Amino acid sequence: MILLRTYDRMHASVERRQGAAPAGAAEALPVNATSGSVPLSPRAGMDNVYAAAVQAGEGGAVVLHTAPYEQQVVGSEISEGKTVTIGRLNWLLSGQKTEVYRSARYASSYLIHKELDGSLTVVWYESEEDIGQKLDLCRMLGISAVYITD
Repeated sequence: MILLRTYDRMHASVERRQGAAPAGAAEALPVNATSGSVPLSPRAGMDNVYAAAVQAGEGGAVVLHTAPYEQQVVGSEISEGKTVTIGRLNWLLSGQKTEVYRSARYASSYLIHKELDGSLTVVWYESEEDIGQKLDLCRMLGISAVYITD
């Protein structure tokens, strides 16, 4: 019986929607912390997606905030963050002084761009792979719709 339910969940559909979510949808909250000198700011960390899906319950809806989030690191000081446009993210991704990483813990992507003055620009963002894994988790937990917002 358990295997049959697991099979059904694996093959269930979850609607991916853009824009505002209905009232009552559970939000996967962003993380804002630091690890050494690097800011940890995944937009929708996997732990928070799981918590939101459990809160929403079977048939419920989850909100993923995916706007890229940028912070500057100068020495040991980390600036307040700000959301940036996809254009800015793409410009940074195309830079030669940009390194791209993916956090397995948060299932979220981030980049570190080295500025000419030695400071670092760190941007956390949700790639299509990241969003796909979060949709899979929501499907396995019985969520019917995931709202992607910027």
